[in-house]
Amino acid sequence: MTTACSSKATTTQTTDPIISIAISPVSPSDVKLGFTQNFYATALYASGATADITSQVTWNSSNPSIAEFTQPSGGLLTGMTMGTATITASFDGITSNSVSIKVVASKYVNRLRPLLITIR
Repeated sequence: MTTACSSKATTTQTTDPIISIAISPVSPSDVKLGFTQNFYATALYASGATADITSQVTWNSSNPSIAEFTQPSGGLLTGMTMGTATITASFDGITSNSVSIKVVASKYVNRLRPLLITIR
């Protein structure tokens, strides 16, 4: 037996706003020149729920000439030149904690020597 109902259905849409974003690792190892380091972003919602939003955030480096994020893949940082940079992630007007990253010389880079060629 099927009964029909003529009343109007009301849909209430609730949102669970993000209250903070945390990036990890918080204390990353030094990144070697030319190498990469993965970072992850986790959203904390008002309800207490968490979610991985690594691919949704905008990754920021205080000095992209030292450490640069590959976009849009998100979270992949490349050591460009030696030095220190501060990184953050932002989404929907919320900015994460900041993490300091140091780019250091690779032992392979230090072993490179110029090739001297003499043409006679």
